[in-house]
Amino acid sequence: MSLILTDEEYACAKKMLSNWEELFAKYESEGDTEAQSLEVREKLRSPSATYARQCLEEIAFYEQLKAGNIVESFDVGSLPRMLICFRIAAGLSQDEFAEKLGCTAQEVRTNERNEYHGSTAQRMQALLDLLPVTTVVVAESLDTTQELNRCSVLDLGLMLKSVRESQGMSYERLVERLQEEKLLALDKTKQDYWDCGLSWLDVSSFVDGIKEAEAKSYREMGMTTTTAKVVAKALRIRLTVKAKLNR
Repeated sequence: MSLILTDEEYACAKKMLSNWEELFAKYESEGDTEAQSLEVREKLRSPSATYARQCLEEIAFYEQLKAGNIVESFDVGSLPRMLICFRIAAGLSQDEFAEKLGCTAQEVRTNERNEYHGSTAQRMQALLDLLPVTTVVVAESLDTTQELNRCSVLDLGLMLKSVRESQGMSYERLVERLQEEKLLALDKTKQDYWDCGLSWLDVSSFVDGIKEAEAKSYREMGMTTTTAKVVAKALRIRLTVKAKLNR
């Protein structure tokens, strides 16, 4: 589902769907019966109708955010997208958020359209610090759902290091797990699975890279929430963000 980002987009979506809403309401009250004309039934099954239903979901979600209701528990990989939701729920326009950030509104619009793709954990934390929201990342075992640790978004790398050490897992074994899970492609042309700036073509140098990254808690390597999710999977843990809007 796409996100509606502004009140202007919301108004446009509502205007575009005014006729469809009436048709959907009639369809839901009467059902798909022979009494309905073939023309109406075909229209309701058209690609345009599918798109319209999707827009209705987006409108409903935006209205929930504007009312201050947020998703309070989600996978760490969804954090960049959730940041936009927090901004909307906080009642801040893109222009107002840009003022807080000290950048142009166009930069905010571009980043939100791209859902902050490639932003590091440090960048995510800096954005969170400007919003009235409290977040904590919880690490749980995939096997037992036992909580292992909690940390801030900023300390994701440090927590992953701590979990690896507590499991007694070597760097070499971590790399093997990444390969077993098809999370790591040691090929510079295939960086979909690893995006924290480490790009070696052999295991030994990649192991050295992991050591260096851990020594700096992954921070200087530009760890993203996507990377954190990848390493967590190799460690057999789940990273969940718990969020609360401070009203």
